[in-house]
Amino acid sequence: DEDAAQLMGVPTFKFKLWAFAAGAVIGGLAGALFAGKQNFVNSQNFELLNSIIILAAVIFGGSGNLVGAIVGGGLVAYLIERFRGVELFGWELYEFRFMFFGAVLIIMMIFRPQGLIPNRRRAAEFADRRREVTVGQ
Repeated sequence: DEDAAQLMGVPTFKFKLWAFAAGAVIGGLAGALFAGKQNFVNSQNFELLNSIIILAAVIFGGSGNLVGAIVGGGLVAYLIERFRGVELFGWELYEFRFMFFGAVLIIMMIFRPQGLIPNRRRAAEFADRRREVTVGQ
């Protein structure tokens, strides 16, 4: 908690600045390695759909949790590729993979918005909200 850290005398602004700088350095190095490997970089190397899938994997697994992000990534990759080569009523289901994937995400956001493996703090917040709703009825 940032407020508690400030009350204890921790220079939070300095640490946030260092965290931002470290993230920028890691991102810059990754970009340099990617550009060196590709030999040519243009905007078609970065499709919006890939970014959406990566974000959905983190949300699906549970944000704020490394294990949740890994599990979410594996499940998203599985769900997207699950329908390859499967036909139903003459339709190739692989063409509708993102529709199924979107439906699963919508259902999950309705019934489990904290993700499959939420971090402890977020799980406690959802449990508190659930108790407030049941007590308030």
